Amino acid sequence: MQNKLLKKLSSIVGDDHLLEKQAQMEGYLSGPEQPVAVVFPGGTEEVSEIIVLCNELDIKLGVGGHTVNTTGLSGGLAMCMSRMNRVLDIDHENLVSEVEAGTPQGLFQHKIAAEGMYFPPEPYKGDDSSIGACIAAGDLDCKAFVYGPPRAYVLGFEMVMPTGKILQCGSKVIKNVAGYDLIHFIVGSRGTLGVITKIMLKLLPLPEVRRTIIGSFSSLAEAGKVTQTLLERQIFPARLNILNAPLAAKLELDPQQIAPGHLVLVDLEGFHNSTAHLSKEIAALFRVENAQDVLILDAQDGIDVFWRKWLVLKQKYHGDVHDRLIDFLVGPAHVPQALARLEELMADIDSRSDLMVYALNGNIRLAPSAANDKESLLIEVNQLALSLGGNIAGGLGYRLKCAELKEDEMWQEMLNLTSDIRGQFDPNSIMAQAVAQ
Repeated sequence: MQNKLLKKLSSIVGDDHLLEKQAQMEGYLSGPEQPVAVVFPGGTEEVSEIIVLCNELDIKLGVGGHTVNTTGLSGGLAMCMSRMNRVLDIDHENLVSEVEAGTPQGLFQHKIAAEGMYFPPEPYKGDDSSIGACIAAGDLDCKAFVYGPPRAYVLGFEMVMPTGKILQCGSKVIKNVAGYDLIHFIVGSRGTLGVITKIMLKLLPLPEVRRTIIGSFSSLAEAGKVTQTLLERQIFPARLNILNAPLAAKLELDPQQIAPGHLVLVDLEGFHNSTAHLSKEIAALFRVENAQDVLILDAQDGIDVFWRKWLVLKQKYHGDVHDRLIDFLVGPAHVPQALARLEELMADIDSRSDLMVYALNGNIRLAPSAANDKESLLIEVNQLALSLGGNIAGGLGYRLKCAELKEDEMWQEMLNLTSDIRGQFDPNSIMAQAVAQ
């Protein structure tokens, strides 16, 4: 069967776009299992032919932009979308762009910025992660409170169904849904309902200016409190993040510019005068709230360098700690309480964990240094989140919530519903459940 698969794949994409040797495939894979090959389609029709072939041969298919996660893909096929990397159209009048799913998000944002337009969501992982991964994951990033989640920018798409049929959905207009909203239903489906090949995205005008304010605090409690003060004053920047001291040190900032400590990161985007005034107000507020040091970045090059460091750190953080990450949410106003409770749960928290907070979303990401700490902390953190009106993120959070409420039937019903939906889209169950960049 393997020889038949490789021969047919070669006839679809050509030998130059098919890898079968392990040493060649390694740079395009992440995860514990090994597929038989990596294939690089060049267009929607080729994607369709590959999916039809997988159905015929009963082979699992995993899809990614720059790399493919191999979880559940042992003996299957990895499809990398990196050849499909063109920006097909930029409509200045309607602020819309059509882009192929394998296009690196950083490259796309750079290209539209040169034409005065803006796609706010952060790259799913790093600059090289694809637009398709951003939409397939649909995750909230730290700019989502102000700009909305990725789904808010999707006006339409072209997708190959798990049966091989090609579906086109949406248009350039904002109101284009009657009945079920299939466009936004696909966002966040993590590649389980089909392979997105082209995406139509809503854009925004590029902000006139940016400012970055970094405050260093001697305690996590002080860092949390200052974010609450900003919210109470109705100050909502594009980003408002907290890094505890051990994680902040990995940004490798110049100590001559900003003293080491727990860092509060603020990103402002807007008009020249108002942004300059607000940056000074925030810096003054930081000092009032006992910041041991404050830095304002106002040069665009310096701002770009700093937030690129942030993206690299975020990508490495999530990659390195994936198996031990505890990701939970509370209301933004409850972030200081949640941090204080975490310090109670984990004595000497800074020596035992890295901590990343998207304060505007109330999203706290805790990575215990020891893998076995996760299991011992998970139930307590879940109870903490529930007590503040929040939850552990994702399906795990829903399962834990059902367990806490003793609603096992509710959890089983959710699993059945998810399985039924997937079965309607993917009757032969060829789509692996992995998400990749």
